[in-house]
Amino acid sequence: AAPSANPSNMLSPTNCLNAVSAFGRNCPPFIDGGQCNIGIESTVLDLTSSSPNILRLGPITKDLIESVLGFKVKSQISRKKPIDQLSLRKSPGQSERHYSPKTSLYLYSTLEQMLNSEELKGGDILLLPHPNLNLSITRNKFSHLYLSSTGDPLEITKNFFNILNDADELKKERIHASLFPKSDELLSAVNDRLTRASTKKL
Repeated sequence: AAPSANPSNMLSPTNCLNAVSAFGRNCPPFIDGGQCNIGIESTVLDLTSSSPNILRLGPITKDLIESVLGFKVKSQISRKKPIDQLSLRKSPGQSERHYSPKTSLYLYSTLEQMLNSEELKGGDILLLPHPNLNLSITRNKFSHLYLSSTGDPLEITKNFFNILNDADELKKERIHASLFPKSDELLSAVNDRLTRASTKKL
């Protein structure tokens, strides 16, 4: 089932075309259910310890889980030390390098940092949150791909892997993307995917 129907560590597909492209001639039979409604993998909640622990951020947010349970839960993602081997076995999507395009992905802390980076080269791809931005760079030097029409977190999340797959298919030298503000939990899940997909963090 998309978005998990992908070769290990490769980009997640959010439609059948993505999956067929990823597996090539080895693609198993499939039922085409159209584009994924959410666009990122499920939240993984570990219930094997005394306190529930989120191992993978996803569409069911920490706030929503806590509102149902009535108490706080931990998040493995927020830990500063490396993920232990037991957690790696408990949940997919925990490797430092995961969800990765074939094209090198340069990841920046902020959109401003990305747009002012000396790493930007003519012909590179820029992943942007929406088209209503006042860009200080020459537009025609780069390929722009937009994750949403307005910057809505739900739309960004739904489109994220589909747009990243499109960027990879362009077969350029580099893709550039920036992290989203941490204030939105859905976008924090997208940040997790971006971080694991990145080739270089700036």
